[in-house]
Amino acid sequence: MIETIQYQSLKWQHITNPSEEDYRYLLEEYNFHPLDIEDCRGSNQRPKIDEYDDYYFLILHFPYFDKGNKFIRIREVKIFWGKDYIITIGKSHWVVKKLFEEIQEDLHDDDEGEALLKRPPPLPHPRPPDD
Repeated sequence: MIETIQYQSLKWQHITNPSEEDYRYLLEEYNFHPLDIEDCRGSNQRPKIDEYDDYYFLILHFPYFDKGNKFIRIREVKIFWGKDYIITIGKSHWVVKKLFEEIQEDLHDDDEGEALLKRPPPLPHPRPPDD
């Protein structure tokens, strides 16, 4: 399922349980590298940042505490980051999910987006790699 937040020119799509249809959408709509999509399908990927001409692909690891087993585990966050979009994929860390939900609520409660203007400025968009 793809959830979308649109704020001015920035679109954040959050895909929690991606299907093959979602992966096809990402390939067709954004023309992401097929190996990045393959990395999204898998789990236990190594953290990395891949830099392309028009986007970055990141796999980040965040620790979380497994209360049942009393053990610290790793949760992967996979992110596509372009000039006017951010796409988060998979069973994201709770911080990502919470941030998405908070922004979604702010936009729903405030049509003008005034609450978002009080937040820190967004991350800059990727720049083309130096040749």
